[in-house]
Amino acid sequence: QAEYLEPLDHAERPGRLPAYDRVIASSDGYVWAQVYESDLAAPHDWDVFDGEGLFRGRVRVLGGFHPFVVNGDVMAGVWRDSMGVEFVRLYRLHK
Repeated sequence: QAEYLEPLDHAERPGRLPAYDRVIASSDGYVWAQVYESDLAAPHDWDVFDGEGLFRGRVRVLGGFHPFVVNGDVMAGVWRDSMGVEFVRLYRLHK
């Protein structure tokens, strides 16, 4: 029936998008905030803040990689290939 299908044709979309999608607290007191990106497979930027809340820089992460832990100079997470197969990956961070 038309009244049930009408909302699908006129979906409500927010006027604003969130600034950050995920937040990770690293073992050395930094806070990593993933800049919102609607395409989950695209490379993602992470803003890094120190313990006082001061912006310290931005890190670009490969598409398909989803970090879960930042421990000093190592970032650990899951990378998904084009078929959705998951692999645990570790990346060394260079400051």
